[in-house]
Formats: sequence, C-alpha cells, structure tokens
Amino acid sequence: MPGRDSDNSIQRRRLRGELRNARERAGLTQQVVAEGMEWSPSKLIRIEAGTVGISVNDLRALLALYQVTDKQAVESLVQMAREARQRSWLHDYRSVATPKYISYLGYEASASTIRNFQPDVIPGLLQTEDYADEILRYLRGPKTQDRIDTLVRLRVERQERILARENPPELRCILDESTIRRRVGGADTMRLQLEHLKSISQRSNITIRIIPFTHGFYRSIRVPYVVLEFPDPADNNVLFLEYPENDEIIREDSTIGHGEDPTAPPTYLEIFGELERITSDDESRSLIEEAIQAVLPSVSPLVTKARTKPPEAG
Repeated sequence: MPGRDSDNSIQRRRLRGELRNARERAGLTQQVVAEGMEWSPSKLIRIEAGTVGISVNDLRALLALYQVTDKQAVESLVQMAREARQRSWLHDYRSVATPKYISYLGYEASASTIRNFQPDVIPGLLQTEDYADEILRYLRGPKTQDRIDTLVRLRVERQERILARENPPELRCILDESTIRRRVGGADTMRLQLEHLKSISQRSNITIRIIPFTHGFYRSIRVPYVVLEFPDPADNNVLFLEYPENDEIIREDSTIGHGEDPTAPPTYLEIFGELERITSDDESRSLIEEAIQAVLPSVSPLVTKARTKPPEAG
C-alpha cells in the first residue's frame, strides 16, 4: 500500500510561498524581479500564485537574484520544483471532472485530517461502487455511461490511495440522518452501502457521526463541506464547499486578515465541532443499524405463518 501522496498541487503551493517569502526578504518588488529575470510581470505573478510551475534553471537563477545561497535550502526548493512539475495521477481524469474538483483531490491526497459534513448523500470516500454509480448519474454535465464509469473509477482509486495507504489520514464524517434513510438505487444497493458504513466505521482512523432528525435545524445544514488539515505546519487548512452549480476552494492563508469571514476554514471547523458535540458514536451506530433493518427484505405474515405451521399428522 502506498504512503501519503505528495501531489504536485501541494508542492506548487509550498514552492510559491517559499519564493514569495524569499523575494520579500530580499526587499524586491515583482516588477524589479521580472525585469531582472527578463520575464513579463505576469509570469512571476503566475509562479507566485502557484498556477504554473517553474523550471529548475529558472528557479536557480531566481534564487541567485534573491541571494539565497545556502546549498541545502536551494536543493530543497529544487526538489520541490521537480515534484511540482511531475504528472499527477489525476491527469487522466481531467476530461470528466471539473478543474476545481481535480485541484481539491490534489489537496485531499496530502491531508492528514479530513473533516467532511454531508447533509444529503454518503461522502465519496465512503461510497460503494454501486451507490456511487447511482449518485453520479445525477451530477451536472454529460450523463454518458463512459463518463459515469470513469468517475466511478476515479472514486475507487481515490479511496484506495487515501484509505488503503500505510499511513491513512484521520477521517471524521458527520452525516445528516437523511443520508442513511434516503434510498439510493435498489434495496440491495442501499443495504450494502449501509453495511459498508457500519464496517468501515470500526477502523481506528475513521469516525462517522449521524445527526438525528429529532435534533431539528442546525448551522450550515444545506451546504456540504470538507476541511483539510496537513502534516506540515507550513500548509494552511483548505476548505472545500460543494454548491449545486459550482464548487469553491478556500485556503486559510487567503482569508487571514479579513476579519470574521463566514466562509473561512476556521469558521467551518467551529461549526464541525458544534455538530460533533451534538452527536455520539453509540447513537450513530444505532441509527445506521436501524437504517439497515429498514431496507432488509420483509417477510409476509402469511408466508411466515405457512412456514411455521406444524405438519399435519398423517
């Protein structure tokens, strides 16, 4: 089983931060650097934004301009640049998934803690193939069978890379009760999905909590979201919001200094903590078990009576 992925999007993110900090320590503006490197200003802006990579030769020249001479520091940044330019395992799925979703999966692959709230469907990391196939038929975009099959493969590979690796992340999921009550597909599909939830929740790194209908309304009930935390303190948290017609990725470093932003990762961490406090492991296990029993095949009373009727003496 593979270890934690170091996706190229994470490496680009780290590299852009290091380069921006090095430029600021050198006391240089972007305009001065662009002129010194004989680049257009937009090229440096894109590099510092992490939207494009940088070649090793350009990086060495840039570090020389910034007077970064420590060999270990230079080689560390060079290695980071090489990894940032490597082809991601997500490349083959770019034709069926949105750029924002691909970007999110790159972040997710490097996370050490994943907090996921879902009000209406089972989270993708916990879906069975049959359940995923049913759900993906209702996503925006073309509904061809080839596209659906490819998206299911993406979901399966994503699960294997994250949940089956040697050092899996801590996965904490909070689901509204509707996610386990609403039948997706046939009874067999839903029963197998619920049994999978019951089984996988026994892993030490996975927590699944259910918010019961009886609790009533609560904060952010209509918006699915994920908050990602990373093992490297230099990597700020990432918030992923799933809206009906669009997705949004918000990095914590992009919201620092903007006051109390209701869409900032810390806000959603606070909401997630509130939801964990109103749920419990025992009640959640009971709700999942009740949902499993609700989709089990029922036996007609007449059939039961016929089966249990004692044989006639003869």
